[in-house]
Amino acid sequence: MQLEYAEVVSHKPVQRFLLKFYLCDIPIQSLILISPFVGTLEGTRVTLDTVCTKAVEKGISTYVITRAPEDKYHQQAVDTLISYDPVELRFNESLHAKLYVCLCQDESQSFALLGSANLTRNSIEKSIEIAMMIYG
Repeated sequence: MQLEYAEVVSHKPVQRFLLKFYLCDIPIQSLILISPFVGTLEGTRVTLDTVCTKAVEKGISTYVITRAPEDKYHQQAVDTLISYDPVELRFNESLHAKLYVCLCQDESQSFALLGSANLTRNSIEKSIEIAMMIYG
């Protein structure tokens, strides 16, 4: 039997990652979100608030690396993130990478998304994005 360890995702890759995280019913050790731009994702299937709520309820260590906000939408997202105690937030002005990692206690169940999409509603709903989903 051949296993698939990676696949190209060309339709709403960030939404696909967030849904997989949100619906995951196995123990998750940590969540890492790296994106130069972050939004609250209000109006999408899985909002930033929903992600943070699950992280708090399940005791998931959550790390976010982004640029310092210059726009209102980005500041609102940062305000959301800092309102959740276990979320560790770091700023890097040179950041261009977009990487999302869900590290499960059983490493073979872990998954990650590496691609072009920011953690914003526009990246989910309007932009043409492509990514590689990688499975443990």
